Amino acid sequence: MGIEPGTSSPPAAETLLAVRKLTLTYQAREADLRTRRTVCAFSEVSFALRAGETLGLIGASGCGKSSLARCLVLLERPDRGEIWFDGQNLLALRKAALLSARREIQLIFQDSLTALNPQLRVAELVGEPLAIHRWGSREALARRTLELLDQVELPRAFLTRRPHELSGGQRQRVAIARALALNPRLLVLDEALSALDLSTQGQIANLLLDLRDKFSLSFLFISHDLALVKAIADRVCAMRSGELAELQ
Repeated sequence: MGIEPGTSSPPAAETLLAVRKLTLTYQAREADLRTRRTVCAFSEVSFALRAGETLGLIGASGCGKSSLARCLVLLERPDRGEIWFDGQNLLALRKAALLSARREIQLIFQDSLTALNPQLRVAELVGEPLAIHRWGSREALARRTLELLDQVELPRAFLTRRPHELSGGQRQRVAIARALALNPRLLVLDEALSALDLSTQGQIANLLLDLRDKFSLSFLFISHDLALVKAIADRVCAMRSGELAELQ
């Protein structure tokens, strides 16, 4: 189902991201493989995120958290609702304006091994967003790639390695470097720490907090681990069965 651009007014100036009554459904096959049924991933979800804030989103598997994350970066198109970012309704933008806005929001997935192209080396993985968005000359792209590796505290000797040659924490550092490449303002972290052991979780969490403060980033931090979310987030909201159940 297509979505009609919203007609409501933009959110307050201090609000970076405002989600209004967002709903997503999809078609699922029954066991006979012929019959289809409509499944609601989430319904009437609304929340706001201020610039520089970390909002935690918790919920059990299957509650709609990842589907929401994909909608926010427009990998999925919702059935209805609005996504306002920096005063613009993303779902009403077209072409160049949409491309520019999408640079500002980056998604980091849970499983870095499947999120990263196994055929590319680290230098290509980190530099790929820059090349796609025509960052500049080859020399400028190479300098920026080295800068990004330094920011995520990954040795430059890793530039020639492929994902399978890295540990889980090292791959997640590559994923973070890719996400930072275009100087976004918002990172959507979809269970970005849950696949890591506790020691590595702490290291990556501290890295993310340092980067947040250094670059004045905003985070939507999605996890099923309430203790972890409370340690990182300024506010916490919860999803249950596709609905936003509480907001603190």
